Formats: sequence, C-alpha cells, structure tokens
Amino acid sequence: MRGNLQRPIRLFSKPYQKPIRDFRTKATTRDIKLENYYNKLYCGCIHIGTPGQEFYVAIDTTTPITWVPSIHSPFRQIRSVFTRASVYNNESSSTYTPNGKPFEVTYGPGQVSGYRSQDNMVIGGATVLNQVFGEAITKPSMLADSVNDGILGLGFSGFMADEDVTVVDNMYSQGLLPAPVFSTFFNRYGSNGSDSVLTLGGTNPEYYIGDFTFVDVNRPDRWQFEIDR
Repeated sequence: MRGNLQRPIRLFSKPYQKPIRDFRTKATTRDIKLENYYNKLYCGCIHIGTPGQEFYVAIDTTTPITWVPSIHSPFRQIRSVFTRASVYNNESSSTYTPNGKPFEVTYGPGQVSGYRSQDNMVIGGATVLNQVFGEAITKPSMLADSVNDGILGLGFSGFMADEDVTVVDNMYSQGLLPAPVFSTFFNRYGSNGSDSVLTLGGTNPEYYIGDFTFVDVNRPDRWQFEIDR
C-alpha cells in the first residue's frame, strides 16, 4: 500500500441486517471523485433540484445535514474571487418542497445557520428523491473564502433532528445502494496517482488490500472509537 487506507463505516449504531424484501440486489456502489485541498478538505460535486443546480461540497462526518448557500444569503457577496459561488434557488426547482425548520451547525468559533428545505438530489449518478438539506443564510467569516460551496453531511441520521436523514441512508432506503455504508480513499495533497474517492454503498477494492477489522463506535453521535496504544 501507499500509506492510504479506505475505511468502511457502518451508518447505524446497530449492525446492518439484510432486509426481508431485498429489492437492493441490483443496486451498485457509487464512486464520487474528490479533490484534495491541502489534506484538509475533500470536495466533490452534487446537484440539487430540477433542473439540477450544481454545488461543490466538502464531505463532513460530524453532521448528518447537507447544506448549501441559499440565494437569499448575503454572504455570497463577500466570497473570494478564487472560490465558487453557487447558490440554491428553490424558485427555480420544480421538485422543491418547503420545510422551513431552522438548522445550525457549529464550526470552531462560528455557526452556519439557515432553514431546512426538501428537493431531489443527484449524487454519484443516482437521483435521491425528497432529500432534506439546509439552505444556509449565514456562516462565519472564516468560511467566507472556502473553496467549497457547502457540506455533504455523513454523520449519524437523526443526531440533530428526526428529519435529518443522511443522503446515504436515504439512498439505501430508496434502493439506490446495496448497503447503508460509505468508505473513503484519501490521496496525499500534491501526490501523483489516484484521485481521492468517496464510495457510497460499500468499498472499492481498487484502493486497498487485505481484510477489514470492524470496531463499534463508543458514542451515539460520532464516528469515534477507542484504540489501545
């Protein structure tokens, strides 16, 4: 190996059980190419709405909610000329459903806040129906010049609110993935070779050798576990 490890993670605190009505047998894993920014952010593209509006999002395993900037947000006016400036316009989507419940996510000394909305989302070539996500209205100045538009939430479903079902869990329930898991391959910034990849629904054997060891998380709201030194 080249020092990189792909890590499969269960998306439920209880072990995954094969569904009785196994309509997912034809579902396949889906790879999303990620760009590495200084070994700190790993970003890829998703589309929200009909027709699709493209957003460049960083993956985040600490929160279940996916959020993107709203067209009603003033912070898009202060973004750096070197960053992307995509904003979600719910009036331009024929599949938008209002939700309106507020959300807030803390990042260091500041918060991203806004309200929840519901729309179709395309990720990894699959269309996820009625995905709840956040329309961000405010965010801290430290994120004003971020390369990413928003966040793809990969934390535990229901951690913040009952309606916060992750994209992965929603894809699984709609028969778009063979299992409710995700895994990652992170390359080193500036290195040649394979791109970073987010794999939904399983693992990609192209990026690892050997067998995996599974451990239980020790918190109900975090991908956190104990190790022996």
